[in-house]
Amino acid sequence: MDSKQLAAFFDPELFVLDLPVSAKPELFRKLADLLHDKGKVGNKNVVLQTILAREELGSTGLGHGVAIPHSRSLMTKSLQLVFCRTAQPLDYAAPDSEGVRLVFLILAPPQDPANQYLPVLGKLVEFISSPEVRERLLHIKSFDEFKNLLVEG
Repeated sequence: MDSKQLAAFFDPELFVLDLPVSAKPELFRKLADLLHDKGKVGNKNVVLQTILAREELGSTGLGHGVAIPHSRSLMTKSLQLVFCRTAQPLDYAAPDSEGVRLVFLILAPPQDPANQYLPVLGKLVEFISSPEVRERLLHIKSFDEFKNLLVEG
């Protein structure tokens, strides 16, 4: 998967800058609400419980202010990607204990015939591994800036 292919998965309707949240459960609730409000998922409470259950298995905080919560759910028919930058760093139980502001939520259907889930997750990890990219994500002002950054890789 290349950078352009990754960028194609993002939707401006699922792009949130400076979300005012103070805890992980609140973040997950707002992201589940967003997915539901935009017609991307069925029952938002089931989506929320799926995300919370996955997080109980181990933190999806990667360190360096980034988290990639991810799960499979019957509530979506296709891979959904949300980018969210929080207004303030969240305590996320990341391995480096650094607060998280950059969140990429991946929600995929249980059956993924195109096998997109793991390649997208891998490409995201590669993308955010750059300190320069993470810094730029903290300062972007629009979806177009975000998408250009993704394409640049």
